[in-house]
Amino acid sequence: MKLLKEISDKSLGKSDSEILGKTYKLRKSARGVLLNDKNEVAIQYVSKWNYHKLPGGGIDPGETVEEGLKRELVEEVGCDCEIVEELGLIIEYRVEQELLHMSHGYICRVKGEVGEPSYEQGEIDAGFKTVWVPLDEAIVLIDIKEYPENIYQAKSIIERETTFLKEAKRILNR
Repeated sequence: MKLLKEISDKSLGKSDSEILGKTYKLRKSARGVLLNDKNEVAIQYVSKWNYHKLPGGGIDPGETVEEGLKRELVEEVGCDCEIVEELGLIIEYRVEQELLHMSHGYICRVKGEVGEPSYEQGEIDAGFKTVWVPLDEAIVLIDIKEYPENIYQAKSIIERETTFLKEAKRILNR
């Protein structure tokens, strides 16, 4: 899988940079640019902090990245999917959290019917809701310039998701 981007606090305009030689916790996750039969993209609106993100999440022990992505899409969007193509890998260094986050991105298509999501309590508390929008609108909704100040990782999430969406657009338009 090709490396699309490395994101660090410094690249996002904060003073800290990744500290080489430091021990970071590793988190692996997968994100899906999930398309329905109308070529609309599923994105998650997080009402508590007024921003959007792609569906997906952490990979559980024993899962492959693809298995984890499919599980996350069932949980967050309420549907099975077919993985169509790899987008690439984004590495995030979050100094304050001492976290090295590796996000794998994929283009996916809905397989079967879309049902109800089964959000975790934290997602319910944050006001998660799936919305379906055209790809260009998803890019605009996610690429906000006013970040939720109370979420340390907000800028990183938005940079990651925007990168995946722009790469999906490039691939889908070739």
